[in-house]
Amino acid sequence: MEDLAKLLNQIKAERVKWGDHTPSGASEECLSRISGQISQEFGYMLDPGHLNFFRLCDGLDNNGYLIYSSGCNSEANVEDLISANRAWHEDSEKKIYTFIAESGDSLFCHNNNRGIYCMLDRYSLDEYEEYDSAEELLRSVLKKMIDERT
Repeated sequence: MEDLAKLLNQIKAERVKWGDHTPSGASEECLSRISGQISQEFGYMLDPGHLNFFRLCDGLDNNGYLIYSSGCNSEANVEDLISANRAWHEDSEKKIYTFIAESGDSLFCHNNNRGIYCMLDRYSLDEYEEYDSAEELLRSVLKKMIDERT
């Protein structure tokens, strides 16, 4: 199983070829602050894999996939997790989810009621892939970013 750092390095190497910048990671101080805010506002505890991703890369928009940033890093230029979830939660059906990433037809999230990570159809909200952790979900999104290149 490939780790997040290895997948990110593949993406970074490709982006460098095109002159694209990849955001640096978020600070521990900021991650501690936003972890509490996310927990309080959405009832979602950032799991270790999600925090690890933020330490490596604070959000990423690549090949039609968007992983929300922590909002800690101004260079990220990617929508942050808190703002994105506030917008998604304007629709009451979506309040049971904490959204982590998105693509054209898919939403990647945590189902707070069921305690699972999943991929949803953006329109029907049908869950059609499940993941054991945020790290597994993020690994899947990064692989999809890489696969879209080929």
